[in-house]
Amino acid sequence: MAKLMKMLQPLQSEYVDRRFDGTKDEYFEQLDKSSTLYIGNLSFYTSEDQIYELFSKVGVVQRVIMGLDRNTKTPCGFCFVMYHTREGAQAAVKYLNGTRLDNRQLRVDIDYGFEEGRQFGRGRSGGQVRDEFRTDFDAERGGYGRVVAQQIAASQLTMWQEVQAGAGMGAAALLGAPGAAVFFNQQQRSARRRQQQGVDAQNADAQQQQEEEQEEQVVLNPKLRGRGAEQEEEEDWEQQQAARRKRARLQEAAEEGDAAAAAVGDQQQQQQQQEEEEDGGEGAGEVGDEAGEQEGGDDGEGDEAAAADEEEEEEEEEQADDMGED
Repeated sequence: MAKLMKMLQPLQSEYVDRRFDGTKDEYFEQLDKSSTLYIGNLSFYTSEDQIYELFSKVGVVQRVIMGLDRNTKTPCGFCFVMYHTREGAQAAVKYLNGTRLDNRQLRVDIDYGFEEGRQFGRGRSGGQVRDEFRTDFDAERGGYGRVVAQQIAASQLTMWQEVQAGAGMGAAALLGAPGAAVFFNQQQRSARRRQQQGVDAQNADAQQQQEEEQEEQVVLNPKLRGRGAEQEEEEDWEQQQAARRKRARLQEAAEEGDAAAAAVGDQQQQQQQQEEEEDGGEGAGEVGDEAGEQEGGDDGEGDEAAAADEEEEEEEEEQADDMGED
């Protein structure tokens, strides 16, 4: 059945995901409905924008999911492209499969559908499985395959150890002059880096030890403790004195304000008293004049009464004299 479907549909992908949870018939049924592509043989340096720009030429791209190394989370040479329609995905397989991007021939296949987690490499070192056992050198995909690279590094290290141990020039001859020089430079840089790291660690330990000793001396030496306490007390005293001076300045300013207000009040009160005294003097003069006039009237009336009395007495005396003569 699967072979018949592939014969009837020449665009049917040769790519098969072995981790698909289902039968082959179910797998190909999903392929018939899918609008998702698997893009392989990418350079590690190809960006998502480049993928989007290229595949947008044949249809409306919904999403681009870059394949990542499981450990480093960096691109590792594949991606998924999701179209809005099935027709867009088929056009991409028809027109873009085998095209070159970043000087690499792309592999474009219909995929059964993206699921979360499929964007990570499945190799032991975190990348794609094909890069684990690749024996050729590919600069666009990290150099040698991981297994071969590890074998080369191990053999170079062994040869270099033999050279350092004085086992002869046979190992150096196996490496070759250029390879031996490159490896020697790398080892020198690594040794200098380790040495510098050791020096930095020793300096950090010495500094930490010196700080701990200083703290211990402060704790054990009463003079240092007293000096710290005296310094704190002196700072507290200076702060208190500054606060007192500030309060004194504020109080003096308040007193000066009160004195100025009191002076203005006294001046106003004196002016008011002076005005009252002037008003009182004029009233007293008028009262005195009236009293004088009244007293003068009373004196006149008294003189008139005395004169009347004297006239009555003189008349009585004259009558008495007249009676004596009779």
